[in-house]
Amino acid sequence: MDTAQPNTPWPLPRWPVDLDTGLDVSKVRRDTSWPPRRWQRIGCWSALAVLITSPCWGVPLFCISLPTVLEWSDRVPFDPDAWKATHDSEKRYHMSWDLMHGGILKGKTPSEVEELLGEPMMKDTFRSDRALPMFDSPHAKRGVETWYYSLGNELYDSGLGPSGAVLAVDFRKDKVFDVRKVIH
Repeated sequence: MDTAQPNTPWPLPRWPVDLDTGLDVSKVRRDTSWPPRRWQRIGCWSALAVLITSPCWGVPLFCISLPTVLEWSDRVPFDPDAWKATHDSEKRYHMSWDLMHGGILKGKTPSEVEELLGEPMMKDTFRSDRALPMFDSPHAKRGVETWYYSLGNELYDSGLGPSGAVLAVDFRKDKVFDVRKVIH
């Protein structure tokens, strides 16, 4: 094998050479691990910070989300006959999850709602002559009618003292547009 260099005015560099600088890079140590070590250190410190601070944010997050999780886990499928047969009971409270989150009542007329749920315990129409609705309402606008159905006692919200709950069905232009639970 011929190791002679071709006839050039300068000697050709041997490989591996960085073509930009002309320096021999064969002895440069390269970190080929993935992810690079600095990212591993950052990841370890981040995990440690999350672990140390988790009681500060984890406990409040757990306390806030627990009532919703418990209510969801105890839900019962909506049954119109069972709903009408009972008043102020825990069974009606658990069926309300499907009514609020399942879209069963959305777009229904008052007669269809009365057929499914029966006669409401109270009806409230917001007009300009009355200052406030019966219960707190995000839909306190002229022309909104709200029907209230008793759900018995509030089971999961840990307020001060005993509290009750009602299912509020809001109508606008004779169609249901919102179903919500009101704690009183």
